[in-house]
Amino acid sequence: MASSRTPRRSSYIAAVVTACGLAMISGAVAAQGFEVIVWRHGGPVLDHEVAKTLRDSGIDIVSVDQGEDPAPIKKLGLDFYLDHAAGKGTLHLRQETYDQARKAWLDRRDGDPRTTLQRPVPLLDEAAMRRASDLVRERAARAHAHGARRISLDDEISSTRFTNPIDWCYAPSSLEALRAWLAARYGSLEEVERAWGMDFASFDDVVPPTTDQVRERAFLSDFPDKLCAWSDHREFMDIQLARAISRLAAVARGAAPNVPIGFEGGQPPAAFGGADWSRLLEAVDWVEPYDLAGLRELVRSWRRPGQQHFETIFPEKDPTLARRSVARVWDAYAHGLSGVILWSSEHFFEPGSKRLSGFGHLLAPELRRLREPAAAALVDARVFTGDIVILESQPSVRLHWMLDSRVDGKTWPNRLASYDREHSTIGHARESWVRLFQDLGYAFRFIAPDDLVRDRMGGPRQPKVLVLPSVLALDQRSCAAIRRFVSEGGLVIADESPARYDERLRRYPQPVLDDLFGVTRTKDRRLVLGGKAVTGAPRLPSGVALCESGLEPEGLTTALRARDGLPVEDASSVLVEGGATSRRPVARRDSAGEDWCHFEHAIAGGRAVLLNFAVHEYAATRLRPEFALRCRDLRARVRAVLTAHGLREVCLVSVEQYPTILERQVFEKDGKQILVVRANMLGDDELFRSLSDRGPQNMTIVLPMAARLRDLFTGEVVGRAGREIQAKLDPLRGSFFVIEPL
Repeated sequence: MASSRTPRRSSYIAAVVTACGLAMISGAVAAQGFEVIVWRHGGPVLDHEVAKTLRDSGIDIVSVDQGEDPAPIKKLGLDFYLDHAAGKGTLHLRQETYDQARKAWLDRRDGDPRTTLQRPVPLLDEAAMRRASDLVRERAARAHAHGARRISLDDEISSTRFTNPIDWCYAPSSLEALRAWLAARYGSLEEVERAWGMDFASFDDVVPPTTDQVRERAFLSDFPDKLCAWSDHREFMDIQLARAISRLAAVARGAAPNVPIGFEGGQPPAAFGGADWSRLLEAVDWVEPYDLAGLRELVRSWRRPGQQHFETIFPEKDPTLARRSVARVWDAYAHGLSGVILWSSEHFFEPGSKRLSGFGHLLAPELRRLREPAAAALVDARVFTGDIVILESQPSVRLHWMLDSRVDGKTWPNRLASYDREHSTIGHARESWVRLFQDLGYAFRFIAPDDLVRDRMGGPRQPKVLVLPSVLALDQRSCAAIRRFVSEGGLVIADESPARYDERLRRYPQPVLDDLFGVTRTKDRRLVLGGKAVTGAPRLPSGVALCESGLEPEGLTTALRARDGLPVEDASSVLVEGGATSRRPVARRDSAGEDWCHFEHAIAGGRAVLLNFAVHEYAATRLRPEFALRCRDLRARVRAVLTAHGLREVCLVSVEQYPTILERQVFEKDGKQILVVRANMLGDDELFRSLSDRGPQNMTIVLPMAARLRDLFTGEVVGRAGREIQAKLDPLRGSFFVIEPL
């Protein structure tokens, strides 16, 4: 009887879980709606007139910087958050400080690193941390007394600057702590020596090699052997940044109880700088990461219930793309974020005036709409994340940096943050898998290596699919968990051969999971460098590139020949988008020297699929017409693998004459389910202009079960209830529907 009284609405979620394989993560918080914050930099002096203009524009929160008194802000009827509570120069090095230290190091590059490679403010220097703690304590207490909405420890935190590569830190305090950490990790000096391939008289003599020293011997082969010492040092610095944040966050909470503590300007995962998000998220209550290289989805997957997530909106430099700022605000809202920070008061107002600028006029009506009560339904809502999990590996991030930088030689210090993002294989791979699943309409979430060995992989239910995006480094425990996952009926998909190294970047004799994927090697040549396939890499007729050459199928493994991209024994079973081949024949061995791809190996009820496809090229090419065939072929092949394993999309959506860019998400909050559909095309100028100029378009939505859709903002019923519903897609803002099961 109890089940018959359950509201019918809940049955929709059950149907989606069954049909689409959805799970829920990221618990809702007691939010005050979608928050819009103006970061104060330049612009008019804040007075009653300016404060009223901000409130009339849907903004009631501004920044207060460092030691600034927030009392005048509160008297104007505005709320505030405290920025740079720790002061500039500790968690974030000023540009001139970084430049001077970097130049001094480069001038004496071959000198003793204990004198040339000390961070200007070492994160383990007790005096420096006490000074930062005193600042945080004083400023947090004052902010708390005036009702601060939140506190930011600093902006663009880093153990270097951004993710710029430099071997900090060799300061005495850092080396002392590193030696203690190594003793705990390895247990004895002999084990450190064995792992590092170095000899030391005692722990007091342990000094890690510099990146220059490691690189001198690293590239005698395609895959360097001796990276453990370098990786240990980089991991140690990741830990120290996270610990510094944790320490200062604890100080802030002591001075400002119940005020959320966080930081801004979070960088994508990197080898340098400390951007290891599995650690950074542990210590804070809110973050503002940059939406780069799939970081938004990574943070959204790992954020704890109640942890808030903001993004910054910048004005467009090109006036013909001004509306893209509107689209970015709605894009943040469409992903269930807590709010946005506008950069900045200098741009929101006309120069030398209290009147709104073009940027301000453009955003004001949108911000007011997002402050409506109905909009709160999506803020910090739980997103349904499906039966697909993507593994994020920080050791692989470090390894990829080393491999990608091979061509740089002695100029590797010039591989600064912006350049590295453009030439990062693992960054491109992470973003490409995100865009691929968004375009295909599948729900997903990220997991960390520790999640592999946990029940249900850290989520509410055991996933059906595990994706390994260029995961070149995996520990033995994770490899065993992957084997167990497949043997219990799971599907694992890798773009290139995983587990070449362990978690400390000690190279395995050969990739540990080769037998799982059913491959043997006649040679071992990787065809990827700097986020692109190397010149001359074999490609399918569609243009999809291979990641490796020299692989062959073993035993009953099926595979494709690269030269025609078709199953060897059934050239008629072409994969087309939306469908799957009905036969999966055993590959023949009659073509010596062939390049093979799309290996599939069945084990018990599960399957292991090694695509050997350069999936990392997808994000950069998905919106470009000249690569349409390549991207369509890749989507078709991945969809066919998922369909054969019983997975279905969140729902089907089509808009006539639209490219494959329709992202679909389902959210739940306070018993209400919301379907969001948006045009995922912000990365292409011409496509954005074209589709936004065309305005709202007719859209067909096919749901997994019959339901009624209501517009989230107007409350009006959309189309006819049923499984197939006709609606409108707003390409600029997205479309938002409350789902009411019939």
